[in-house]
Amino acid sequence: MAKNFRKISGVITMLGNAIATNLAKNYTVIEIKEKSGRTTVIQNVAIRSTLDNYLNVGDEVELYLVKFYDKASYPLYIYGIKAEGRTPIGFIPSAFSKQKNGLIIIGIIMLGFMLTMPVSLYLFWLASKKSKLIQQMKAEVGH
Repeated sequence: MAKNFRKISGVITMLGNAIATNLAKNYTVIEIKEKSGRTTVIQNVAIRSTLDNYLNVGDEVELYLVKFYDKASYPLYIYGIKAEGRTPIGFIPSAFSKQKNGLIIIGIIMLGFMLTMPVSLYLFWLASKKSKLIQQMKAEVGH
């Protein structure tokens, strides 16, 4: 599921929108100057509005990034942020959330019940029509 987990530390030198598409508001480009002097540009980061309050140009941060698929078109997700002078923001709700995964599993089980219930009722109805026991009971009652 999650692939290419990576931690990047440094100072944010640029924040900007990704390539202009109808989804551009959900993605961003982050440029970080690492302590080693190397500049890293991270594109196609799914940032969403919940993280806008935590990332500012000039902040020294540690970003924990996860890419969920190998294909280049899928976005990176920020899994956690640690900023200097602030309390750590870890485990931002994402696909790692056990509660979210539990709800997905419950949803799949409920979908299975919803799909099999009509088939089960039909088979029960069909069996009851062919059952000699029910026909005998109807004959005894007088219908």
